[in-house]
Amino acid sequence: MAKEINQIRIESILGGMSTYENFSTSDEFQLSLGIDADMIGNNRSAGYIAPVISGVGSTLNANPLWFVTTPKNEQIFIYDSSGYVSTTTTLSYSRNDITRLATAYGNGSAYYDNYVYFATNSTVARFGPLNQDSPTMNTDFWGSSLGKASLTYTSYPYQFYSGGQNLPNHVMHRHSNGKLYFADVVGNQGVLHCISTKKTTIEGDTDDGSTYNAIDFPPGMWPTAIESYGSDLAIALFEGSSGEEISQTRAKLVFWDTTNPDNYYQIINVEFPDSLIYSMKNANGVLYVFSGEQWNHNYVRISRFVGGYSFEQVAYLEETPAPFPGAVDAILNKIIFSGLFSSGSLTGAYNKYGCVLSIGSKNSGVSKVLNSIVAVPTDQPFFAIKSLDVVDETFIVGGEKFGGGEYYLYGNGIGSGSYTVSNFWRSQTYRIGQPFKILSIRTNLTSSPMSTCDIIPRIYFDDDTTAGYVDLTSINSTNYSTKRNIVQRPENAKGLYNFCLDYRWTGTYTGVEDIPNIALPITIEYELLDD
Repeated sequence: MAKEINQIRIESILGGMSTYENFSTSDEFQLSLGIDADMIGNNRSAGYIAPVISGVGSTLNANPLWFVTTPKNEQIFIYDSSGYVSTTTTLSYSRNDITRLATAYGNGSAYYDNYVYFATNSTVARFGPLNQDSPTMNTDFWGSSLGKASLTYTSYPYQFYSGGQNLPNHVMHRHSNGKLYFADVVGNQGVLHCISTKKTTIEGDTDDGSTYNAIDFPPGMWPTAIESYGSDLAIALFEGSSGEEISQTRAKLVFWDTTNPDNYYQIINVEFPDSLIYSMKNANGVLYVFSGEQWNHNYVRISRFVGGYSFEQVAYLEETPAPFPGAVDAILNKIIFSGLFSSGSLTGAYNKYGCVLSIGSKNSGVSKVLNSIVAVPTDQPFFAIKSLDVVDETFIVGGEKFGGGEYYLYGNGIGSGSYTVSNFWRSQTYRIGQPFKILSIRTNLTSSPMSTCDIIPRIYFDDDTTAGYVDLTSINSTNYSTKRNIVQRPENAKGLYNFCLDYRWTGTYTGVEDIPNIALPITIEYELLDD
């Protein structure tokens, strides 16, 4: 009697990465690297297994802690941890140095009123006016031009897993009230200073009430992140010191209406689970908080403010450090942040990667799901992203290669050149519960296979412990010519109780042609074997 043929169809990946390795809902999957179902196809989100290709644009002087865009031109300003101010564009990703600011470590940066501002250890510089032909750098705008007291350099907490970097100590934020606020610590007391300008002849050319110590906080509480929440400022506070062995209290968050220096209210004291808030982002009116611990604790907790005194945990990622303040962005409902992809079940270069993660989708109908949407190329594994920005849905990321002193700028959407492909996608674990054999796998492609880039289907068996894995025939133009509907019948693909399927893109990507996406459904046929 012929054995019954069973079928599994992967119809959707809109559930994102599963919280559990071996249990998933119907449209979740285990892992991915550089896969984004929001990739555009015919002016619509494709919903397919779509690899996002990134390429190296330039080397950098040091860790880029801030990317700053402006409404005045196409330049993206880069401020790094050695004080260099540079520019790039999404068309070239090449670095053009402007100057190196003295005694500066990328302490803080933001665009405000026709100028880009750069906090140093002791002052604030600004570059502009940007609407003029020859903008210049005023290296001591805060002290010499405004006549304000010097800033204080305080060594902020250190994050080991990001390649080794202290958090910036003078973070800046342009608020909806038309003022620029930035953090400082004076006499071990956290404060916010304020720059306010107006137009006399040129936008931003005249002081309009800039203030030293616009508000201060209780002693020992240092501001680590600033974000707008309606008309209020949300300010994250760290209590303790930057010492590695110090037992820290829990992070605090305060809201300030910006009108009264004595009027702020404090929330999430004992209730907040972590000691340090690294960054915050207001996405479409929802305040997201990225928290963790300092030094060598490699996890991030992502929460959203739900009102009153309450936060709701959105995600908890054990294998990625919390993102720096300059490494978080959003496209409406879609939160985008730096991460560190890591999986012990993957070998070789796939084991640990700097990547861009996302929660949610630009389509509001898709729930708050987790995806890894941009991968660093395979020639730069173990890469710690320190900053990112999204410009017209094009990503720019930068950071440090693990192992010392090499800094790179990356971007997706580069139109020419040759780039190493490092993307992959792994299905959920399918629990069969008894011995079985995979008979066939049907894969549909959105375009014909390429000659320079292979897609390798791989089947993992029995939690990747007993039977290991089987690589199927590489999908490329040599093996499958122009075929887009590919059926593979593996030999001896047997397991004892479960399996999962993944696809790996390897090789190089050249020019502007589209790399093949995997269309859905994927169809897997198997039969049960006797015990």
